[in-house]
Amino acid sequence: MPVHAKRIINGDVRAAEVEGRPLYLLCCWTECEKPGYDLHKARTHDHAPRLPCDHPLSKHTWWVFCSDRHKQYWVNSHRDMGNLPAGYRNTMQ
Repeated sequence: MPVHAKRIINGDVRAAEVEGRPLYLLCCWTECEKPGYDLHKARTHDHAPRLPCDHPLSKHTWWVFCSDRHKQYWVNSHRDMGNLPAGYRNTMQ
């Protein structure tokens, strides 16, 4: 992983109390158990399309991934039935 990539700490205080140390979020790709990094994030909009993103009532959900490949799988699975775009098909991470 590049030096500037940071793991994302789970903000749930109860989870950290159980382990006694910071817990990191895992990759959101279903079959992966690697930690998620801040370089590979995707955002979904949980507000009405007519509401601007900077409005106080707009809501967003962030999804973290261990690699750009897993992020692209996730992003494209909603549109292309799980297929990666042409530029990502031969990149193995």
